[in-house]
Amino acid sequence: MAILKIQKLSKIELKVIKGIIGEAFVSNELFHNWGSEKERYEDVMKYMDAYVQYVYKSKQLYANDAYIAFIGIEDSRHPHRFRKLMMLIKMIFKIKYSRLKMILNYANQISSCNQKYSKKAHLECAMLCVKKDYQKMGYASELIEFAIRQAQKEKIPMLFDTDVKEYKEMYEHFGITCYNQIKANNGVTRYSLVYKPF
Repeated sequence: MAILKIQKLSKIELKVIKGIIGEAFVSNELFHNWGSEKERYEDVMKYMDAYVQYVYKSKQLYANDAYIAFIGIEDSRHPHRFRKLMMLIKMIFKIKYSRLKMILNYANQISSCNQKYSKKAHLECAMLCVKKDYQKMGYASELIEFAIRQAQKEKIPMLFDTDVKEYKEMYEHFGITCYNQIKANNGVTRYSLVYKPF
């Protein structure tokens, strides 16, 4: 399966991709304190809409040729601060303040997770997602292998973060090392992992 950078999408195509990625993240542990999946559905979809827009506009979004598996890869050597700011502003106006405050509080608590690598050149897996109906079919493995090849090509570490223990274990299966974990006061544990190509 080829993994290609997503470019020059129509608004409709991008909307479809945002929907696929949003649907996959509704059940994510990150949003557990927003209520049941039904209660948080709308705000999670808005959150992921803004996030995917940022990753796409920053030219960091990749997909397999069937457009059912997606990965975002950020390069610390080419930051997109303005686009990130625009993403946050969009979230402020679209998502219930109480819920956004929970996410920002969580982000503040885990902000030190990647200190060991964040000040040096690195790649970072911004998100990894497989369309709901195609999960557990090996597509996530192909995305991880692609990320590893990118790190090898650039000769810099690739960082992965997850709030799901099962995903942490999946990354570790590929030789990616968990070097830090922090449990926030919302009960979510953030696992920080790294693949070092040297």
